[in-house]
Amino acid sequence: MITLLTTAVLLAGVALLAGCTPSATPTPASAEVGPRPAAAVATLTVANQTFSDICAVYVTSMQDDGPLENRLSAPLGPNLSITLGGFAPGAYNLRAEYCGGQVVKQEYGVLLGTAGFTWTVTDVASREENLASLRVVNNTPETMCELFVALSSTNTWGSDRLDSAIDPGAEFTLLNLPPGTYDLRVVNCNRQPVATEYFVEIRPPDGYTWTLEGGLTLTIINSSNVSIVRLCVCPVGAESPGVNLVAGNPLLPGASITVTDLEQGTYELRFETGDGTLLKDTVIIREDRTYTLRQ
Repeated sequence: MITLLTTAVLLAGVALLAGCTPSATPTPASAEVGPRPAAAVATLTVANQTFSDICAVYVTSMQDDGPLENRLSAPLGPNLSITLGGFAPGAYNLRAEYCGGQVVKQEYGVLLGTAGFTWTVTDVASREENLASLRVVNNTPETMCELFVALSSTNTWGSDRLDSAIDPGAEFTLLNLPPGTYDLRVVNCNRQPVATEYFVEIRPPDGYTWTLEGGLTLTIINSSNVSIVRLCVCPVGAESPGVNLVAGNPLLPGASITVTDLEQGTYELRFETGDGTLLKDTVIIREDRTYTLRQ
């Protein structure tokens, strides 16, 4: 009897313990996290419909007061376009400049969106009736093989504007020049500058006629033992030393160069050697003459 009771008690305890065992709580399945949506990006296409290179395009947010950053890595030529990206959609200020720093076009509050925006850059000079011309008359005995026409505010001559050489007694007219102040240069077929003019106003409707006369000549002979990498000839008292007459073609020892179309007067000669040494001298020109650079 006692044994049966004991056994019953033990079985009841085991059952009680089994009933009190906590059950495992199921862990909810974690939600799958997909990739974050890409941030919206706006684009701007700049179309150059002027007759000159555009060297700077500035795109600034209406809320951005930071320094301006030129978005062009190279000049944008006439009738070309470029697409710029990486902008957050919003309102922007746009500005385009010629290579000389003149502002061509400027707009404020332009909305850039993911569909893209095309900004066509034109100026008043893009209309034919507002363009100027340059007429070059060659009255010298030399044939002119290159003509350079550059805005005075730029530091380079740019590319040759001639389609063919200008023979003695012939002339050439360059059309479709935006009104402005230009520097002019002609070079003979030996690649020697023959005549140069600075700060020439060229405006419609008459344009400008540049008559090349024989003028006086100055022949410079390099009798030193060093090469001349920079040579400038300018009237004494001129604000600028003038352009480098031997740019890209150093005057080697024993070589010579002839500067033509000079008027009577006193000129300053500036020579720079390959090691940066600067030499100066003055000459009085009343007739054709020769100058020898000595040791």
